[in-house]
Amino acid sequence: MRGYANGYRRRQLPWMRDVVVGSVLAEGSGAWRVVRDVHRYNDGDLRSVNFAIRRCSWTHRCYTVIGYSDLIQRGFRMVPVKPRRLTTALDRKIHRAIHEPCSKRPYAATCCDVEGVA
Repeated sequence: MRGYANGYRRRQLPWMRDVVVGSVLAEGSGAWRVVRDVHRYNDGDLRSVNFAIRRCSWTHRCYTVIGYSDLIQRGFRMVPVKPRRLTTALDRKIHRAIHEPCSKRPYAATCCDVEGVA
């Protein structure tokens, strides 16, 4: 049995098992986004994914975190393509920004660096 000990089960779509860094997800609106980081619960269920941010925000972070329930609510689906290799200099900067402490400034990359990047 997956989910919580009290019998509650998380609603997970079948494609959520296959999400890895570099996977491409399509929003309900049609926009394609590349997964930059994946977080899972202990039982393997998807917790959240990180994407490069689409527009600058007040936080100036270059990434956004979207939980599994928001992925479902917003109509995300997996695009059947081979996961992208994130090897460019910008990909490495985004990775560093995701994994550095929130209090660290300046960030490895800011939202201005990644505007328009999938």
